[in-house]
Amino acid sequence: MIYYKASTLLSANMSRLKGSRFRLEKAEEIMAMVEHGPEDERPMDIDQILVRIAKDIPRKMLLAPKAPWSDEWQTLATVARVACLVEIVNIALCDVVEYIPKHATDPQIQKIYDYIQKGELGLFIRSMIDRPLLVC
Repeated sequence: MIYYKASTLLSANMSRLKGSRFRLEKAEEIMAMVEHGPEDERPMDIDQILVRIAKDIPRKMLLAPKAPWSDEWQTLATVARVACLVEIVNIALCDVVEYIPKHATDPQIQKIYDYIQKGELGLFIRSMIDRPLLVC
């Protein structure tokens, strides 16, 4: 079992491309652990780990979402799904891609980013959902 400490999860020295892939892979590892692993082996600070992964994404990399989805949007969507799986937020459980805000404007993206930087996991996820009700 691999445990991730929020303060040491991500390295500041990696290139942006490596960083984006690394963040996505870490988020996917956590999602797989939550979906398929025993509940008692989950990290106690999973919410902090999810915030740390999201906070590491530079604002300039959060462009208007369009398919094929960038690693950054896939990472945020994976973080959202994990938060729903562990019931940090009470939002419908969907496929990862359903959490990507497909019609986000620059002000909405800035709002998402601001919530992330404040560590507001629930608010950032709710602001990503660009429709009144998420139906999967």
